[in-house]
Amino acid sequence: MEISREELKAIISEAVTEATRQMQLDNGICSSSCVSIMSVSDIAKELCVSMPTAYELVRQTDFPSVKVGRKYVVGRDAFLRWLNK
Repeated sequence: MEISREELKAIISEAVTEATRQMQLDNGICSSSCVSIMSVSDIAKELCVSMPTAYELVRQTDFPSVKVGRKYVVGRDAFLRWLNK
């Protein structure tokens, strides 16, 4: 399954927004309620699966993850939309 350019733009935009929120949280600009980015560890805990299974999931083309450096991140809203589809 290929991802369209528009879908990729939306995923990257959401990841940048979430990364910005995380930086704001780290700098004391906003509270933890404004951060809605999930790590692979968060995904594993949320789905009650092992870390290898969570990594397998985030590498799938239909899963809304973005690789930032060496890490995969997922916007909580995108994760919930994926979960409910």
